[in-house]
Amino acid sequence: MSERGIYMGEKERKRLKVINRVIEKDITQEEAAKTLGISDRQIRRIVKEVRKNGDIGVVHRSRGRESNNKIPSSDRSKILDLYQQKYNGYGPTFASEKLHEIDNTKISVTTLWKWLTEKGLLKKRKKQRIHRKCRERKEHYGEMIQIDGSKHCWLGKDGQKFVLMGFIDDATSEIYGRFYDYEGTIPILDSFKKYVELKGLPYSVYVDRHSTYKAFSEKSLSQFEKVMESLGIEVIHARSPQAKGRVERMFETLQDRLIKEMELKGIKTMEEANEYLPEYFIKHNERFRVMAKKEKNFHTPVLPDMNLDRLFCMKAEKRIMKDNTVYYEKTYYQIKSKITCSTVMVEKTLKNNIYITKGGQDLRFERLPTKPEKTRLIPKPRFNTRIPVVPSLEHPWKIGQLILNTKDESTKARIQNLMN
Repeated sequence: MSERGIYMGEKERKRLKVINRVIEKDITQEEAAKTLGISDRQIRRIVKEVRKNGDIGVVHRSRGRESNNKIPSSDRSKILDLYQQKYNGYGPTFASEKLHEIDNTKISVTTLWKWLTEKGLLKKRKKQRIHRKCRERKEHYGEMIQIDGSKHCWLGKDGQKFVLMGFIDDATSEIYGRFYDYEGTIPILDSFKKYVELKGLPYSVYVDRHSTYKAFSEKSLSQFEKVMESLGIEVIHARSPQAKGRVERMFETLQDRLIKEMELKGIKTMEEANEYLPEYFIKHNERFRVMAKKEKNFHTPVLPDMNLDRLFCMKAEKRIMKDNTVYYEKTYYQIKSKITCSTVMVEKTLKNNIYITKGGQDLRFERLPTKPEKTRLIPKPRFNTRIPVVPSLEHPWKIGQLILNTKDESTKARIQNLMN
C-alpha cells in the first residue's frame, strides 16, 4: 500500500506529527506518551513501525480486512429470506427475538437493523419530539394502576375491531388485560374484578375522563367510581392522553407485538385471543418488567368474606311506588319485606343477578311478569246517570235566541206577539 493512497483521520494525523517529532528527537518518548495518552511501550512500537514502513505505520493493520466475526453472506441471505417470508413488517428487536425463539437463529438487533435498512425492508419512523418533563414512577408495586381501553383490529387488518381493556402498573410496567366488544361499564368492572382476583386490590387507579370512568355531573359518581369508592380505591382522572403516557405506549407495543404473536399462533376469534393472553403476558412481563424502587407491595389481598360478585355490580336508587313495587330496566319487582322507606337500592351483578337492599340489608322480592294493575286505596263514589233535558221551543232562552238570530221582520213580529 503506497503512502500516497493512505486515508487518515484527525486522530491518526495528530499521532503521526507527534511520532515524527520523536523520530527527529524534538521530544522524548515519555513526553509523546503523555501527549497522546498511551503507554511508553506503545510509542516505541509505533516509532518502529513508522521507521520501517513510513507514514502507514500509524494506521492499524486490521484496516481494510474483514472481521473474524463477520457473518457469512450465505447466512445473511438466509436470514433476510426468512425475515421476508415469516416476519415481514416486524421491527428489528422483535424480529431478532422471534428468529432466536422459533428458528434457532441468533442475530444481534444492531446487525439485523443494518441489513434491513440497507435492503430497504425497514420503514423509517419520524423522530419523536423530546419529552421535556417526565413524571417519576411510583415507588411501590400496586401503588397506582393505569387503565384504558384500545379499540383496534387485534386479529389483523381484515379482522373485526374490538377493545382491549389494558392495565399497567406504574412502578414496574407489569401489564394485564382482557378483550371485549366495547369499552363500557360492564367491561371495565369485569376486567377489574379478574385483575383483583389475580393480584389484589391496588391503592389507586389512573384513568381518563371517559364517561365510563367519570360522571358528567360533578355532584354524582359513575358506576365505576361507586365501585372504587366501596372498595376504598382512589380514582385519579387524567386531563390529557400524555398524562397517562405509560398505558398509551403499552398499546403501541401491543398493537405491534401482540398482533404478530397471535398471527403466528393462528388465532382467529376474540375468545381464542382471551385464552392466549395469560400466556403472552407472562412472556411480555419477563421481557419488559422493571424493578420497583421499594419492595413493599401495595396490593391489598382479597379477604375470604369479601363477595366480589356483590362488590362489582351496578347500583341504582329507585323509588317505591304505592303498591310496594319497584321499576328497574323495564321490569317490575314486588317487595315482600316490610319497609317504611320511600327508596331502595337495586344492585345488578355482572352475572345479571338482581338484589334489592336498604341500609345494606337484602330485601325479599319477586319479579312480576307483567305491569301490575292500578288499584285505588279509597274507592271513588258512583253517581246515578243523569238524563239530559231538552228545553221546549217556548222556553224563554229559545225565544230570545230566535229573536236575536232571525232576519225576517214578519217572524220577529209574530214571536213578540206570542210573548205578549
